[in-house]
Amino acid sequence: MLTREDLAAIGAMMDEKLEARLKPIEERLTGIEDRVTGIEDRLTENERRTQELKLLMENETNRAVNLVLEGHEGLRQMIEEHLVTKEEREQDRIRIHTLEGIAKLHTEQIADLKKKIG
Repeated sequence: MLTREDLAAIGAMMDEKLEARLKPIEERLTGIEDRVTGIEDRLTENERRTQELKLLMENETNRAVNLVLEGHEGLRQMIEEHLVTKEEREQDRIRIHTLEGIAKLHTEQIADLKKKIG
């Protein structure tokens, strides 16, 4: 029969063997924990960079869109200033017709004067 001392010795031997087997597992776990911490740090850094890039893209995109809109507005104003309306075209047509009539009349009057003068 086993005595208490024998049982204690067996328990101590089992504890030693268990600790010997657990030590490499603990070392591996420590290494894994370190790698996981490194990965978490990189993910946090990547998330920070991603957020910065999003903000930069939003700001740059908004700035670029505003510049395009301003350019389009400037072009629209330039075109609007240089376009001739129907009314202006009609007024120009009337002026040209009137000037042609006056030029024709003056040409006839000049020809008559030349005939009279000799």
